[in-house]
Amino acid sequence: MASMNVAVVGGGSVNWMPKLMKGFFNIEEIDGGEIRLVDPNKEHAELVVEMIKVLNKKQKKDFKVLTIKDRKEAFNNADLVWTTFSPGTLDAFWNDLEIPKKYGVHLPMSMTTGPGGLSAALRTVPVAYEIVKDMEEVCPGAWILNETNPMYAVVKAMNMASKTVKIIGMCHEFHGHFPELVEEIFDIKKPEGMTDIEFTHYWLPENGFEYTVAGINHFIFLIRVSLNGEDMMPRVREYAKNHWKLGVKGALDIHSQRPLNTDSNPFKHRSSASLSLGRRLGYLSICGDRETVEHIPSLCNYHNGWGMKYGVWKTSLDRRRIFADTHKKELLEIINTKDNTDIELKHEQMADIIKAIINKSSTKCMINTPNRGQIANLPEDIIVETEATVLKDKIKPESAGDLPEVIRSFCRLHSDVRELVIKAALEGSRQKFVEALCLEPMNYLMDLDEIGYMADELLEANREWLPRFFK
Repeated sequence: MASMNVAVVGGGSVNWMPKLMKGFFNIEEIDGGEIRLVDPNKEHAELVVEMIKVLNKKQKKDFKVLTIKDRKEAFNNADLVWTTFSPGTLDAFWNDLEIPKKYGVHLPMSMTTGPGGLSAALRTVPVAYEIVKDMEEVCPGAWILNETNPMYAVVKAMNMASKTVKIIGMCHEFHGHFPELVEEIFDIKKPEGMTDIEFTHYWLPENGFEYTVAGINHFIFLIRVSLNGEDMMPRVREYAKNHWKLGVKGALDIHSQRPLNTDSNPFKHRSSASLSLGRRLGYLSICGDRETVEHIPSLCNYHNGWGMKYGVWKTSLDRRRIFADTHKKELLEIINTKDNTDIELKHEQMADIIKAIINKSSTKCMINTPNRGQIANLPEDIIVETEATVLKDKIKPESAGDLPEVIRSFCRLHSDVRELVIKAALEGSRQKFVEALCLEPMNYLMDLDEIGYMADELLEANREWLPRFFK
């Protein structure tokens, strides 16, 4: 059995910590060490401490859990760092959501792209960069597993600061959507009891189902697929031609009236936007429709209700506060459980990565890393999302070859925007922020002169979390 010291930046996250800890405590090879929580929200951090104590008891492990103010102190001799931080939390996020609406941009999510996603990058990028700088001083060679959005910008900033630290950006979109797509389109069902990770990375290829999914975070595409050597892309395109949603036939005419999604859960979708791309471009996005529509203005504008035609609803800040309260209640349920055997642990991608590191073995996963040729027709060093093999001391990305030209062009544009906003964030440059906003596709419906006004309003509203812009 092994011991591991883990530091978590954003360790008070009521959203991520139950998921991460349920996966971490499911790793049989680790029986103890330290879990160090870094978070300005003391109330939530203390709740996470109590939850970990319950998981300790359930799994008969001996982790010492600490809350530590000083980030560098928490990193000292750490084997692993998780990042799930959000500077400004929901207060700053309100500005990202609401200020662009005044200028005619109504996005459902605003966490990755669009003016809200770029605004969020200004806050997260400097922190991400400084985290890795600190790690290089006190725990060189350690691993960092990042869950923080906007993923591209955060992972790129981390890699800019890294000399020895090994960085993986983890996203749940692929595993959350690909198994359902495979079942619906190819009638291939996941065997009972098998995890999504085992199914996608191992079982499918072993049974003759070969695929390539690649792109940039929250904008990845199924670009090749075969079954027992036969090209299956024609089947994918035929399905898209005949289905409005997964499992729902009959949506060929773009002018036909489709009922709007009336489900009260704004995160629920059935790939309508992805299938629309399949009909027009020939390739399906393997992300939630909420993420997909924000990358392509023709899927998210006033003509289609800002994505509502595709079952996408804007998530208000009030809704997000309700979600946060729900996650907090779930955390409290774990703490107050009378019989900890009722707590169901989870299988997480990060658990497989940690096992590979400890056991000196390997595991396949879908991760965000710098492009070192895995996508041949995109620039080197931009952050791409592809399948990879993680080994004890390195990451080996799998080659995805070339992206189709239309997908490549979309990815290149969005990567250019994100590269520019990263520079703006690190330099504290209003000019580069304005330039990024001008290049951002979701702002194309704005009057150009207004972009500078929106930039200034976003900067001023989030001033307390943007010290580099207000020296």
